Amino acid sequence: MAKERPRCGGRWTEARYRQFVRTALRNATVKWGPKHDALESASRPTTSRDKRRRKDYQCAICGLWWPPKGVQVDHIVPVGSCEDWNAFIERMFCEEDGLRVLCLDCHKNETDKPKEE
Repeated sequence: MAKERPRCGGRWTEARYRQFVRTALRNATVKWGPKHDALESASRPTTSRDKRRRKDYQCAICGLWWPPKGVQVDHIVPVGSCEDWNAFIERMFCEEDGLRVLCLDCHKNETDKPKEE
């Protein structure tokens, strides 16, 4: 039995449509100012000898300093699912006080926490 494809001219299932919209919204956070403000608040001039690197960033959990590729901006309140689009968008595009900079290890640990509970 074929899956019902009510979206995108009969090409997408409802799940594929939701995935598309969720991904588009996540990509839009690249331009979200409070995300850049959170990074700036957690930065200092680099102590590295790498002349291409200008800043290091401090993880809000472990307190260590990392290069730009070693950190990610985390939502303190998880964005969660998109069952309610308005709530999902509000959580996704929160202000700076709802964001923190974490190193990759701490971000992975924080992201995995709800799955363990």
